[in-house]
Amino acid sequence: MPPKRVKKETAIAKPCQSDVTPPKRAKLIDKALPLGKTFQWSPVDVIAEEFCEGDVALSDTICSMFVEGCSIPFISRYRRECTQGKMPDELRNMQEAFSQLELVQSKALTLAQTLSKDPKVTPKVIENIGRAKTIDQLSIITAPFTKGSSKTLAEKAKELGLEPLASSVMKREDFNLTQFIKPQVEGLQTRANVQENLVQIISNWIGHSTKVLELTSRLESYQGAKVVSSKARATKAAEAKKLAAKVDEDKYENYLAFKKDVCFVDTHQVLALVRGQKQKVLSVKIELPPQVEQHYIKFCSKMFGGNSQSQDFRIETMGLAINDSYDRFAKGRMIRNIWSKLTDKAQKDSIEVFCKNLRQLLLMPSCPNTIILGLDPGYRQCKYAVISETGEIVDYGVFRFTFPNVPQRVLDQFVEVVNDHSVTLIALGNGTACRETEKVVSDVIQSGEINEDLEIKYSIVNEQGASIYSCSKLAMDEHPGLDPLYISAASIARRVQDPLSEYVKIEPKHLGIGMYQHDLSEAKLKKNLEEIMTECVSFAGVDINFASCHVLEKVAGLSKKIASDIIKWRESNKGFTSRKELNSIKGIGPKTFEQCAGFVRIFPNRGERPNLDAYLIHPESYELARSIIKIQDLSESQLGSQKFQDHFKALMTHDSMMKRIAQALNKDLSTIELIVEAFSQPLRFDIRDTMDKPVFKTGVRSVQDLKVGAQLQGVVSNVTNFGAFVDIGVSRNGLIHQSQMMKKELALGQKVTVMVLSVEPERGRIGLKLLA
Repeated sequence: MPPKRVKKETAIAKPCQSDVTPPKRAKLIDKALPLGKTFQWSPVDVIAEEFCEGDVALSDTICSMFVEGCSIPFISRYRRECTQGKMPDELRNMQEAFSQLELVQSKALTLAQTLSKDPKVTPKVIENIGRAKTIDQLSIITAPFTKGSSKTLAEKAKELGLEPLASSVMKREDFNLTQFIKPQVEGLQTRANVQENLVQIISNWIGHSTKVLELTSRLESYQGAKVVSSKARATKAAEAKKLAAKVDEDKYENYLAFKKDVCFVDTHQVLALVRGQKQKVLSVKIELPPQVEQHYIKFCSKMFGGNSQSQDFRIETMGLAINDSYDRFAKGRMIRNIWSKLTDKAQKDSIEVFCKNLRQLLLMPSCPNTIILGLDPGYRQCKYAVISETGEIVDYGVFRFTFPNVPQRVLDQFVEVVNDHSVTLIALGNGTACRETEKVVSDVIQSGEINEDLEIKYSIVNEQGASIYSCSKLAMDEHPGLDPLYISAASIARRVQDPLSEYVKIEPKHLGIGMYQHDLSEAKLKKNLEEIMTECVSFAGVDINFASCHVLEKVAGLSKKIASDIIKWRESNKGFTSRKELNSIKGIGPKTFEQCAGFVRIFPNRGERPNLDAYLIHPESYELARSIIKIQDLSESQLGSQKFQDHFKALMTHDSMMKRIAQALNKDLSTIELIVEAFSQPLRFDIRDTMDKPVFKTGVRSVQDLKVGAQLQGVVSNVTNFGAFVDIGVSRNGLIHQSQMMKKELALGQKVTVMVLSVEPERGRIGLKLLA
């Protein structure tokens, strides 16, 4: 079960006081930088400032667990006392930030060692490298010393021998200008030529000076910057690309004359602009307010002394260089950084939406012990598969519905399949011809031809990824010789019977949850979604004697190879009788056992007495669990009984008694709470049973039935940053725009009450307002 946040007053004193060996301190880069310089910051300190309210000890403890390879589910559930109850998403953000900071220091060390061999690189440059906390900052600091494929204007000017003169001008030293004017040398013929090349050198120095870089960093957050987009200039290449990609330019109608303050641009708008720009439909730019340039010129003029209108050569040259440094370096850098921050935030927000939706999808309640008919609809044929109470395929075939006039023989075939197999639930895929098929299903249910004892209902199911899975090697191995068409229908049925076990077979990116998927970093999206899968499988707990390989490999700490070895051991030894037996499997050492043991469960066979292995309690806490049972005047022989469960359920409501137990046993309260909570639940408790169940229906409405102002029940089918889509039982999902959500957060699969605000059948749009 996902951990509950620990209140600060219940958190123990730091450092971590655990029943097991405390984590080692984070292995940070401690090598000195060249030229006697050192790093001016530590990843642990940065994490402490950003995530731990400045608590360095807490940050170091958590980062140390990351370094040791501890999984997020393990840290979140079984190391609460070390993290002050931080939730999985918080820990995941910390881990990502920590990895990025370590990468920056590693790259900084490599760059510093390389650049220190360059005689032009001063100790100050190495010191600045040691201060950089991002890859972008490193790039800016090292840019002047990085050789490109072609020479820069400043490098060409230096080759003319003007660097000493530029240094004198910069430092306000005396100089003799006439000795640098050489009529026979190109670039030095006149006073104006010399000044033009001097400007290139000094402009480069100013643009990369530490204080100026700090200034531009501050100016990036100056209010008034705007994102502006317009129709991209038509070129033959752009038109050919749009034609090849079959780009629908009408989708970008709202962005052809778009202008919005950077502070108020929504995530979905940024992603739409990115896609429009990529598809050559839109031209996007950032407009900086005039105050930014004014502030830059004023700051640099005061710092270096310069005025492009002056008659004095040095002052005029410095003024021209300051102006040039803004146009060539500062302005472009600020624009790139502003746009980069916008797109990075949009990507992060969108990935968070994906993760939130996936978590809700995986933790949807199951419908065990139910015979289900899965339908994969289509206009020419509807593939079907019937699965038994245990998920085995017992029948499959095709219904040849010909819409709108379905032959009676096909309807009779449908009724025969339902009656013969005693189907009580129909899972209908939400793809092509879904609503037409739903009308047939609804009409048949209401016709009275189906055995009335069955009380049959149906549910619309997300079929995204079913066809991809049905053609995969995993599907072929599970169903050798079976046509992928029928595997797809069976997958749709199993998504209702056991969503978690079925959805983990499919790459998360194919599940159609979230928005602008193809505009996100594929590596980041895949990593985050796979971590959510591991989190959900682990927190739900896995019956190690029945779980399939593709479910086991998602348990924290386990891999595909180890999961396969677990299956082999299970088959050879007629199942597991104890968690300790996991140590018999090759590849499971002390660390792997520590990470996975608390998430696998071993339930007793009929007539056997349960033990602690059936609960989501880590083996390292078994002695503590037994002490709690003893202090409550109970015994292990009562495990799983209603009396045992009721006793601990009552104990859960008495905070003072829980604290007294913690004090009596000299243990942290968070671990005591975890154990007592596990004992208060039924033996086969499943967190998914606490979630909203799918919506089951017997009838259907049409768009024509909708009236503005009507109040309807529905279920959330997708959540985005601009609103939530709701299935209200018609041919189109309705949209609750974020402005109509009453400032509430909705979750995938959540049941809601909505009011119809608008209906546009011709555009396929239904506007809704959230009521409850």
